[in-house]
Amino acid sequence: MARLDKLIEKFRACRGPFPWREFVAMIEGLGYERLESGKTGGSRRKFYHPKTKHKILCHEPHDGLMKPAFVEEMQTQLTGQQLL
Repeated sequence: MARLDKLIEKFRACRGPFPWREFVAMIEGLGYERLESGKTGGSRRKFYHPKTKHKILCHEPHDGLMKPAFVEEMQTQLTGQQLL
């Protein structure tokens, strides 16, 4: 099983915190591109999928772990885009 497939399965099954670095690796593997937030972007991150035109706007967690509510929201969005 490829690394991306393992990350997707781990993300689908996640009900608690999820590592931010693994989330970024997963969505970039799904075809999302990171957009620059500009000079004062702070911890805001933007990702864009060129084929589906879907955008993900989020804050990078300072502790490196996505909160369960955000994980659930992303699972819903990515499932709706038929990427998970």
